[in-house]
Amino acid sequence: MKQVVYTAEIIDSIFGICCKGKILQSYSQYSYGFLLEHREDGLSSYRAYAGRLKALGFACSPYFYLYYYGLLFFGKKGMRNLIILIKKILGSTPRL
Repeated sequence: MKQVVYTAEIIDSIFGICCKGKILQSYSQYSYGFLLEHREDGLSSYRAYAGRLKALGFACSPYFYLYYYGLLFFGKKGMRNLIILIKKILGSTPRL
């Protein structure tokens, strides 16, 4: 994930388009996948990984915190079931 931040900073410095914030925002909205990968490593490891993501700037949307706390409290299986329930209630995948 450091590579994403580094690449965004390089793009900003070369082209001067200030895209780092938008890139981090996008990654933050879709952070479920990379948080999910580390949830089974244990709570302390998961919390440390999320802390590193926060330090890099990936915790810049409410979705990051929704996914983080959902996985923290409900675990991988519980969060998956919660997402399925939300999709059933809404009738489709929520738009981010």
